[in-house]
Amino acid sequence: MNTKILILKEGLKLISLEIEELKVKLPDFVDDIIDDISNQFHDSYILIPQLMDENLLSFDAVKHILHVHVRLESNWQDEKLTTLKAFTEDKNWKFIREHAKAALLEIEKTH
Repeated sequence: MNTKILILKEGLKLISLEIEELKVKLPDFVDDIIDDISNQFHDSYILIPQLMDENLLSFDAVKHILHVHVRLESNWQDEKLTTLKAFTEDKNWKFIREHAKAALLEIEKTH
């Protein structure tokens, strides 16, 4: 499988997980879970243009990824949404997780 697709899938997978799952999956030295998964998603997000140029992502996958990106950027503008409590309970984070999962499903259809 394409390395860039694998990186994208990992970034989406992390941001799609609930806090309990992240605490198990991430290394113990990660002290800011939200920042870590956001950065990992961003690192994978910048691969989107290359993946599109290579016709490796469907329109629907890109649409869901863009929803994740836009809402994630919006969340970072509101300090109240950058807490673990908000990550666990807020509808904006739920929206992000749902679209990350939907993007993963779309990617799985072709990879």
